[in-house]
Amino acid sequence: MYETMLDKFDLLIADSPLCVAVVSDAGAMEFELIGLKPAPLTTDESREVAEHYAGRGFRYIGVVGLVHGVPRCALEAPLDASQSAALLTAFLTYCQAFLNKGPVQQKDDAVAWLETLHSLDDVRRGPHELPND
Repeated sequence: MYETMLDKFDLLIADSPLCVAVVSDAGAMEFELIGLKPAPLTTDESREVAEHYAGRGFRYIGVVGLVHGVPRCALEAPLDASQSAALLTAFLTYCQAFLNKGPVQQKDDAVAWLETLHSLDDVRRGPHELPND
């Protein structure tokens, strides 16, 4: 039997309804947060983001998310107190902006599907049913 092991990053992402990847400069004093949940990036968006931050000298340092309303993090390496405070401040600012933005709109084709459904002829017509006109 072969089992897939989830690392600490995958576990945090799975447990968090709101989660971000964290990239940082070499000194870990400037952080950028990249939304992972609830609206993950597409493959193309992920590639563009990775290229953008790599070009600026940023590197991946971990994941931060909310688990049962409490901020949790999984990091590649420990941060000192000032770095931890800067990361927490950045994440709380991200959370506030996220909550002020309102509900996330899912990217799907539900409206188009419903319009197509509505345009179909109703083949169930019988003597007791009204026409669609």
